Amino acid sequence: MQQNVERIIMTTRQHWESNMGAFLTADELADIIGCASNSYACMRRHLARNGVPFIPNLRGFPQVDRAYFEARMRGLAPVVAQDTVEEAEPDFSAI
Repeated sequence: MQQNVERIIMTTRQHWESNMGAFLTADELADIIGCASNSYACMRRHLARNGVPFIPNLRGFPQVDRAYFEARMRGLAPVVAQDTVEEAEPDFSAI
């Protein structure tokens, strides 16, 4: 019985992991951040302020590495340095 349960759990885990991409989806980021799934500027601002590294694609969507995000949520990954975060958005007070 225990072997069957372990086999089912392993099969489910493999199926679950095979369907996930390398980056978080727009819906996942929107749920985490609390903004609309098409509000890319809001997502980029929030990620930059919280030290989460991302790479914007051509549409401006912030691509966040799933493995880094999961490690960060477990406290295993470092936060991006604050000076790097400040460079993500221009200083509008200078205008």
